[in-house]
Amino acid sequence: MQAISATDPKLKLATLLNRAQREPVMIRSNDRDIAVMLSATEYQRLSDRPRAIAPRPRIDAKLAALLDASD
Repeated sequence: MQAISATDPKLKLATLLNRAQREPVMIRSNDRDIAVMLSATEYQRLSDRPRAIAPRPRIDAKLAALLDASD
């Protein structure tokens, strides 16, 4: 992924839009990543995918029994 300064989009919007069709473009300001420009197709792909469900933490069987008993 290419990184650019926050002032570049003002100067080169057409070029950046073309580049974003091929790969995400990181926008940086003051040496910090602040945004990513990506194609509408890639955005849609990321928006449509199901959210990952966080795995449930494993707990000790004795602790689980105590918790169940306290209900």
